[in-house]
Amino acid sequence: MGNARTWTIAVVLLLVIAAVGLVLLARGTQACGDGECGEGESMVSCALDCPGSCGDGFCNPDGENVGTCPADCTPAVPPPPAPTAPPAPPAPTPASAAPTEAPAAAGADRPSEPEAAASRARCGDGTCQAGENGKNCPSDCQPPGRCRDDAFRKIVAQVVKSCADGCKFESKNPVVGISEAQFRALFERAGDKGIGVQFSIFGCNVWKPDGKDCWGYDAHYAEPATCPPDANYACASRSDGGLCNPAGAQTACKKYAAAIEDSVVGFVKQWRQAKYLLLLGTASRTGNDDRGSGGMSQANKDLALVRAANVEGLVDRLRGEMEQFKEPVMFKSYKVVLDNTKQFFDSAGFKKLVAAQMKVGKDGGFKPTTDNAINRSVMMIAVGCDLTGEDVGEK
Repeated sequence: MGNARTWTIAVVLLLVIAAVGLVLLARGTQACGDGECGEGESMVSCALDCPGSCGDGFCNPDGENVGTCPADCTPAVPPPPAPTAPPAPPAPTPASAAPTEAPAAAGADRPSEPEAAASRARCGDGTCQAGENGKNCPSDCQPPGRCRDDAFRKIVAQVVKSCADGCKFESKNPVVGISEAQFRALFERAGDKGIGVQFSIFGCNVWKPDGKDCWGYDAHYAEPATCPPDANYACASRSDGGLCNPAGAQTACKKYAAAIEDSVVGFVKQWRQAKYLLLLGTASRTGNDDRGSGGMSQANKDLALVRAANVEGLVDRLRGEMEQFKEPVMFKSYKVVLDNTKQFFDSAGFKKLVAAQMKVGKDGGFKPTTDNAINRSVMMIAVGCDLTGEDVGEK
């Protein structure tokens, strides 16, 4: 009796457990798809019962679009790309690497306006850049080492050819007459690697009482040791004997000559490997023939040549000294007379040009208050660039 009761209870419990399991199983399988989005259901777990709603972060295909639910259906805008450093600009084309062809032409045979403007902006800066060549920018793109300025090459070639037969002889030293444009081609281009310019300014040491004009000796000596004693001091031919006072002239001469010597020594050392050295002697326009004659007076030619010769004597002395120190001077030197009868030698622009070339603070014997004193000088030009294409009279 007891055993039968025990078995009955066990069977009942098993049936209850099975029934509960079947109910739970039935509820689980029927909940998703029963048309109701019940507890624990979502669009992710049961899209059939839970189609989603606007604002749930999903653009549901059942009735949602950009118009009905922009919060869920507006396409996401990708973030802007992270900023990056701009690529490094290409290295500038060296002057020696001139382009071999002109840039593509616009129209018949000329570049477009933007290209032309860019070319104009660059041409003349001393560097042969992309888009520049010997045809559209000859000032920057001459062959490597060639003197860039055409006017400069022609003037130098003229001097060298004229002196080919021997400028050591005074009768063969040419007189070079140049225009203002040519003068600027010679002297305005400071800093050109192939051209060096130096002014040796010779001053006047005997002044009128008003201190505004020179009445006496022109200090054309380039070496202090060559300055004459006071007793041998000669006044200029235009001076008034009563106003000419040579006392202390040798001391003044040595002062100015020392300044000239220092500047010439430094210049020769800097340009000792140049091809040519031009020594252009000048004299004051005062005393020249009448302007209508078109030339310098013989007295001024002689004085200009004496000045150039004195600088040449200093250069020759340096040749020997530097040879001993194994630093030979390679250039050929030519002394010539620069015809300064032209009007521009008296102009403020000319004086400004010369003053800009002078070493600041260097006492070269130049007194600005003196009319034409800036012309009393030897203008030295060292030519290290190539004159190929010009007739220099050399074989």
